Amino acid sequence: MREFYSERDVVMEERRMRTETQPFGLLYEEFLQAAFRAHPYGRPVVGLASEIQTVSRNAAMEYFRRYYGPNNSVVAIVGDIDTTQMKAWADQYFASIPSGEPHRPVVTQEPPQHGERRIEVEYDANPLLMIGYHIPNVQHADAPALAVLSQLLTGGRTSRLTSRLVVRDRVASGVFAFTAPGSRYPRLFAFQGVPVAPHTTQEIETAVYEEIERLQREPPTEYEMQRVRNTIDAGEVGRLQSILGLAFQMAS
Repeated sequence: MREFYSERDVVMEERRMRTETQPFGLLYEEFLQAAFRAHPYGRPVVGLASEIQTVSRNAAMEYFRRYYGPNNSVVAIVGDIDTTQMKAWADQYFASIPSGEPHRPVVTQEPPQHGERRIEVEYDANPLLMIGYHIPNVQHADAPALAVLSQLLTGGRTSRLTSRLVVRDRVASGVFAFTAPGSRYPRLFAFQGVPVAPHTTQEIETAVYEEIERLQREPPTEYEMQRVRNTIDAGEVGRLQSILGLAFQMAS
């Protein structure tokens, strides 16, 4: 870690570039902090600016010694490989490395949210809207239904929100649904929308609520469901066709 302090400056500059001077990054950080008041999902992974500026080389070394061990690692090797040789190399290079401390499980649970929380971030930039709902983690039985819901509302030009806001009414340049910020613990089902002038974020917000209510009154047609299934299947196949995608899927 001879380059520790110069690298710390690089991390600080990356935070400025991706969060502090970037409209989406600034709003997204505030968005998560509003949604998660107790759980660590509300804290930026890279840390706050004051934390980055004050962390020492000794603290980084101590963290490295405690947690960076084979027991906290996942390796995926994909390709035309000799499995016996891979195992031999793994033993040769990793067997002598001592185990680190197991990662600490997160025991803090986000308390129930009683009512809406609304924040505004003022910045010299185009308007941007984010809406979030608390949902279970990725292993919950509802996770597949939420993946389908995301595609029904914003998956492609024929999806309900995109066809209304982007294609038909031209209120927004884009509208997206996604889950964040992680998958192991209960997270958010979120919407992001960018209005086209002179339209406003309020118009996008109203449309999101209306389409969620309409979906409850008018369940998706078999045609819509088949389109979503095809999209999800195509995405899975696409990941399996890529060596890198296959490696990430195996590791995950």
